[in-house]
Amino acid sequence: MSRFHDLLSDYSFHLGLVEFDESLARDACKAGCECGGTLHHSNYPRKPRGLSAALAELYEQRLSFCCDQESCRRRLTPRSVRFLGRRWFAFAMVLLACVLDHGATSKRTAQLKGLLDVSEETLGRWRRWWRRTFPATSVWQELRGLFVPAIRPAEIPRALLERSTITGDGPRVGALLLLMSPLSTGSHRGA
Repeated sequence: MSRFHDLLSDYSFHLGLVEFDESLARDACKAGCECGGTLHHSNYPRKPRGLSAALAELYEQRLSFCCDQESCRRRLTPRSVRFLGRRWFAFAMVLLACVLDHGATSKRTAQLKGLLDVSEETLGRWRRWWRRTFPATSVWQELRGLFVPAIRPAEIPRALLERSTITGDGPRVGALLLLMSPLSTGSHRGA
């Protein structure tokens, strides 16, 4: 298996993702609401699947805000590197499982199922999402121009990490999740 499998259970890596999310949330809160109101914490609970008990505690809440103006009360859920929209599994798991599963063989799939406690059907859904849905998103439309030669859909997501110039597996994965964080809000086009 690839060197990235260690990140799936690395507490400090996941703690770093929490810190990324807190930074994104602070920036969103400072910007305030479109109506001019002040944003207050209005986090909501999450129970992602496939994580150890120690890691699951880092994913128990999705950071979110609510406007304090009675006439508005708009909710703002900032970008996240931990959550991929409303999916049940952590964003890093969906990314790294498909990187590790690239060129799927029955042995590799069996190893992943044991490592992540996910079904073969779930792994298949994730593969299809990366290869069919993700290339149609506005996020990929903006990112794909950064890669020369072009990355083919069949090479996603593995090629995204392989082509990164960032040193270190954790920082490389974190930076990629940050680039893809607009996918976490549901406000981008094409997802």
